[in-house]
Amino acid sequence: MVKTITASPERAMRKGLREVKAGDLLTVKSHIRRILGLSDVSRMQFAWYLDGKKPLDVVKAKQIEAVFNQYGVSNPWGF
Repeated sequence: MVKTITASPERAMRKGLREVKAGDLLTVKSHIRRILGLSDVSRMQFAWYLDGKKPLDVVKAKQIEAVFNQYGVSNPWGF
């Protein structure tokens, strides 16, 4: 039996990234990667967080919200 991981809109950040201005996108992604403790080569793990397939703790979620708020995105959660 194969266990599948379903995405959770409450934890997904794709919506927030779509709302960031194109010129700020790489900077925002870099900030989020740093918060999550991911390197630039771990694109798959980053995608899991973006899709809400990997859980976030409350502290990291608040830090990510602060980054999005800095760039004008008030509600980054969802698809």
